[in-house]
Amino acid sequence: MVRIQATLIVRYAIGTTAFGVMSYFIISCVRLYFCKSSAQLETLTLPSLSSYLLAYPTQTRVSIQLNRSQLFPAVTICSGNPVRFDKFFVPVTAYIRAKNLSASPPTITSDDIRHGAFNYIVDLMNNNQTKQVLSYGFQLKDILLDCTYNGYDCRSVWVESISPTLGNCYTFNQQTIDKTAKLFQINYVSGETQTLHNGLIMTFYVNIELYLPLFEYGLGLTGILHHPDEQPLIRYAGKRFSPGFEHTLVYEKSVSSYLGSPYSSCTKEVRDDMKALYHFFDNNTDYAYSETVCLELCQQAFMYEQCGCIYPVYFFLNQLIFDGQLRRVRICTPWTAEYMCTIQARNHIANDPDLQVRRCPHCQSQCTIYKYSSELSALKGPGDAEKDYYRRMILANSTIPVKPDFAVNSSYYLDQNYLKLSIVPLSPYETVYEEKATYIWSAFISDIGGQSGLWLGLSVLSVLEVIEFLYKKAYAMKARRKTTSSVQAFEMETQSVSGPK
Repeated sequence: MVRIQATLIVRYAIGTTAFGVMSYFIISCVRLYFCKSSAQLETLTLPSLSSYLLAYPTQTRVSIQLNRSQLFPAVTICSGNPVRFDKFFVPVTAYIRAKNLSASPPTITSDDIRHGAFNYIVDLMNNNQTKQVLSYGFQLKDILLDCTYNGYDCRSVWVESISPTLGNCYTFNQQTIDKTAKLFQINYVSGETQTLHNGLIMTFYVNIELYLPLFEYGLGLTGILHHPDEQPLIRYAGKRFSPGFEHTLVYEKSVSSYLGSPYSSCTKEVRDDMKALYHFFDNNTDYAYSETVCLELCQQAFMYEQCGCIYPVYFFLNQLIFDGQLRRVRICTPWTAEYMCTIQARNHIANDPDLQVRRCPHCQSQCTIYKYSSELSALKGPGDAEKDYYRRMILANSTIPVKPDFAVNSSYYLDQNYLKLSIVPLSPYETVYEEKATYIWSAFISDIGGQSGLWLGLSVLSVLEVIEFLYKKAYAMKARRKTTSSVQAFEMETQSVSGPK
């Protein structure tokens, strides 16, 4: 009976795929090979796989996606001149006389007005008189004749802001704290009117006759396209539009998204100083993190530590972070020693990358970057029919300030002040650059399993053969018990038949 079990085991050992060995010597060699292979797996394969995983490799996937519900960009427009002459001249000359800022009193020259204007604006901002500053600039109703978006009248949906260099600015399609307020999409169609022209179409009367004579400023408008949740950095990348033309701006949208930690150092955190900046003018704004804004705030903080004041160029602000605390700051008085100090401090940190890294470690790249690539074209305007139409509109609209002789010389004034701007998407497609992890934990575990299977020779077939062996062994044991019982019964029967002799 023992021979039956031995024969089965030997037959299995010889025939099975995973454990087919012919002798104890071969088994010993296999065990030795297994130990050596396991050591190689541990010393070579695992470290290389783990080091590759911990390097957090990534790859960029580029796709062109159809998005018919694509958000229309925010559009920010600023006047070509920061203030209206008729509103600003009297108070600024009074300020110059009161502060004795004239170079040759009592005469006030154009240079006196130029220097005094900036001093006056800075004093107002340091005393929280922002509304007073806004009142000196061009209001939207002073320059906007008409505005439609896919046929919808959009003259009342602009949000006001202010620029240190450009004065009053106005933004269309801005993101606000109220998330229920819907932003305009490119497929939006107004049910009120039928239109043959899609996109944002604006017609302006820029009122160059009311410009304050400052030699740094041209005639027309400055505008920029940006995402609805972005601070408009119009001083950085604004486009200039001249009066006397019908401009068309055709744009394409692209989105670049990056993985956060541990794959990259990108961030979405909006610190308290950035929140204070965003809410400086309007508490209803809801802007996202911006690396450019972060670096500017960091440089302003450095300037304040060096000089005791700041000098904003790109946007007004009145609070910065020092030692983890938000503190109020003031703007330097222009053309003074402290003003020159801020210029030197800005140049110092701007030209020293190592200093920027030490001072601004929190200013990392954005995790999402929106870009609007655009092409600009223009036609001469307005035509005679448009001149007649807008002449009648302006004369009937008392909010547009015009010269007393406008009714007689409307053709001349419209040639000088008419500006039309159309902004349209090239297509509903957008280019998406998306960073993806090349190697993740599930892939790491899968590779370990694959390598282990390669070295150890484990497979589904091996498992099935083990099950087959156990089944055959159980069957053989059952057959042996049955045979043993039959033999014992036969012997007992034989003994009972023969009886005692």
